[in-house]
Amino acid sequence: MALDGQSGAIVATAMGLHDHSDRHPFGAELGWVAVDPYHRRKGLGTAVCASVTARLIHAGYRDIHLYTEDFRVAALALYLKLGYQPFIYAPDLVDRWRHVCDAVNWAFTPDAWPLIEART
Repeated sequence: MALDGQSGAIVATAMGLHDHSDRHPFGAELGWVAVDPYHRRKGLGTAVCASVTARLIHAGYRDIHLYTEDFRVAALALYLKLGYQPFIYAPDLVDRWRHVCDAVNWAFTPDAWPLIEART
């Protein structure tokens, strides 16, 4: 979490949690990222996400993932810059990620991303 130096108020936060599932054995999740609107555009989201990711790696996690929606363009740009890659588990996700990459001016490289067949 990040604190305001003057008031001591929490101005940014992110959470890391153990998130075991069939798709993510011994997985961990980066989630619940939030930045106070007054403190946005100062790099705090990047700082708290990088800190949580580093902590999860230090704890031994190698399968670290997150969940978000397509319209959260600023968050998606941040996650891509931190090295997270799209997890393509359904055919329609390639086109969805093409649109996201266009929106954040990011190279669209689906051949380099993990591909998992959709489970029925």
